[in-house]
This record gives sequence, C-alpha cells and structure tokens, in this order.
Amino acid sequence: MVYPSQTIIMKTISQDSPKKHSGLFYGWVIVWAMTAITGVAITMGSANFGFFVKPMREELGFSQATFGWMNTTRVLTAAASSVFLGRMLDKHGPKWILAAIGLLVGILMVLMGTVHHAWETIGIFAMFGFIGLTGGSQLLTSTTPAKWFIEKRAKAMAYVYLGVPVGIMLSFPVTQMLIGAYGWRATWMILGIAGAVIVVPVSILLLRAQPEDMGLLPDGAASKSEVKSGSRPALASETQWTRHEALRTKAFWALTLAFGVQMFATATINVFRVPYFQDQGISDRIVSLLGPMEGMTAAVMALCVGSIATRVGGRNLAVFGFLLLATSISLVSVAHGPTLMFMSSATWGFSLGILMVLQSTIWADFFGRSNVGSIRGYSMMIVMAFSAAGGPLTGYIGDLTGKLEPVWWASAAALILCAFMFAKTRPPLKTPQPLAAEHLS
Repeated sequence: MVYPSQTIIMKTISQDSPKKHSGLFYGWVIVWAMTAITGVAITMGSANFGFFVKPMREELGFSQATFGWMNTTRVLTAAASSVFLGRMLDKHGPKWILAAIGLLVGILMVLMGTVHHAWETIGIFAMFGFIGLTGGSQLLTSTTPAKWFIEKRAKAMAYVYLGVPVGIMLSFPVTQMLIGAYGWRATWMILGIAGAVIVVPVSILLLRAQPEDMGLLPDGAASKSEVKSGSRPALASETQWTRHEALRTKAFWALTLAFGVQMFATATINVFRVPYFQDQGISDRIVSLLGPMEGMTAAVMALCVGSIATRVGGRNLAVFGFLLLATSISLVSVAHGPTLMFMSSATWGFSLGILMVLQSTIWADFFGRSNVGSIRGYSMMIVMAFSAAGGPLTGYIGDLTGKLEPVWWASAAALILCAFMFAKTRPPLKTPQPLAAEHLS
C-alpha cells in the first residue's frame, strides 16, 4: 500500500533543491521530543507499575492474578490497536495523535486514583493499552524518528530510548516517595496530570511526520545530488517494502517470533519483580534503587549501541542482548538479597539498552522507512499477544504454588533459544526500489 506521504517524498526528492537547513537538522528536534515523551510515558503507570501492586493489594484485596490480568489486558488491547495506530502514523504523522493520547492517558490515570473494584482497574488498563502510549510497544515514539534518519538511524533511536532509562531512574524513587507521602491513589493522579502537561504541548509544538514535510531529506542531506553522487549511499539504496510484501518474508516472522519471546519473558518479570524482592525481606528503600541502577546501565548501553552495531552488526548485538536478558531473569530467580538483586538489575539495564534500540531500528533496516509504521504495527499485534500471556501465567502460578521462579527459569531458556534463532535471521532480498528512485535520474 502506498500512502500519501510517499507522494510527498517523491515530489520532494524530485526537486533539484529541497529546502536546505542551516544549523541543526530538525530531525534531532524530533528525536529529543520523542525522548521526552518516552521518558514521561515510563512514569505513567508503565515501568513503575510494580510499586502500586503492594499498596493496592493491601487496601483492595486483589490477588496476584488480578494484577497480572491488569497488565495483560493492557497488552492485549495494545496488540489489537497496533495495526491501526501504525497505519495512522504512516498516514497522518504523530502530532495530533500523540497530543490526544497524552491527554487521554492523563485522564485515565486520574480515574485510577478512584477505583475500588478489580473490573474498574482492568477496564482502565484496557484503555491504556488501546491508545498505545503505555502499552509497552513503543510504536508511537519510534516510528517517526525512523522516517527522519537512514544512515544515523541507530544513533537517533539510541537517543530516543534514553528516555526509558532516564524515566526509570526518576520514576522509581519518585513513585515510591509519592506513595509513601500521599498514598497510591493521589500518586496515580499526580503522575497522570504531570504527564499530560508535558506530552500534549511537546507533541503539538515540535512533532512533524517526516523530513519531506519541511522540504528536507533524511539525515539532513542538502539535495538530491548527494544521493545521486553516491556520497550518501544509504539514501539511494534503502529498499522499500509494503506491509503485504513484508508479510510474505521469512525474516518478518523470524523477527516477530524473537521479539515475541522477548516480550513474554519481560512480562513475567515486570509486574512481579518489585513485590518479589519486597517479599524476600529487601527494604522498600533498597528496592527503589533498582530504577537508578537500571537507568544508568541502560543509558550507557543505549549511547554505545550505534557505534557497537556498526562494528559488529546489529543482528549480532541483538543476540548478545537476548543472552543478557536471559542472564538477568536467571539472577532474579535466585536473588534473595541486595547483591544478586543489583546484579540482575545491572544486566537487565544492559539488555534493555540493546534490545529497545535495535527492536526499533531493525524493522526500518530490513523493510525501509516508507511503511515501517504499518509493518511494525502488524508485528506488534502478534508480539504483544506473546507479552499478554506472561503476566497472568506468572500470577496464576504464583497464586497456586507460592513460587514464581519456574516461570522465570522457563523464560530464560526460551530467550537462549531465541538468541540462536535471531543469529540466523538475514534481511530479505528484493530488487532495490529506493524511495522515488525514478526521480533520482
């Protein structure tokens, strides 16, 4: 399917002199805007959700499985909406979509501070997932930067995902502090209002769909002559795939399966890790330090991903990330004190820094930037379904057996198998059809 945005791309590249930018390429403004939105999304009941589990369980009497279903419902609705959101981003850009979503998430978080029954929380989390910002897919924040960069895509995505570790570093201690001072209900409301106040204006004022909308080319190329001359070979050689073409490749399904296993394994940990450590007798103050630990390690790794991937290859680096994540989950399973807890946290952060960047860059690298939203959106529908199984499965096993470790050991083993499968995945082959190639001659 060819979207109107591709017509814009063709018209722009066919001009002899697209608008030249002076100073900073606007793509970097897009990157830092998305970094801010990504970081704020982490605080809006995403990575910090685990800190709400214990106080809500104590006051409302919810079972562990209930919290698993809350997270799973969010993931399932995110999966259901991902194809639609991906196509909307390709077609209309992120500006008004993210502004509206930021406002809706803020309202829903205020409502979370008023709940008394399990069905209310599950319903609100279903809406969280459907509108996408806190559903766990990062589709909303990664699609647009991928359209602004080709040669520097990994570097740009690394900066976007700095928002994740920074958000974790801030949200863990802040959430714990707010819950201790004002209770979990007020904390939902405070974080929701603060998040909406940031996301809405940043989206409206700064976000644009693609460089061609401003008379620019990806990576800040000044004119089509740079593409034709061969001085910017990536601009001239990136092959564009439609969603229907991508779905017929083995690479699409291999990537989808690998990232699905990753999301399943992550889901088994996300909700239950914090209360698990608390139940081991580790103090709330020590557990709250997981955020800074993971944030620092993820930030360091995210900043290095671009240069490392250039040297060893993105696929090889992703394999290492899968193995690190398996190691982290294994350490959680045996962590009965602060030392192993922090070791698991450090390896978790390193793996997060690798996989969150490469999962967003590899789709455009394999299938081009033109339809990356709809291609990745279809994949995310399946990947998030994998993730949806992790929460309730872990919760039910925990309720029935009193142990969470069996699920975590199985997840670690699956990640190791996933690493081997990923190592054998190659980009699909197709006769080169770069964007508007006929306009470059």
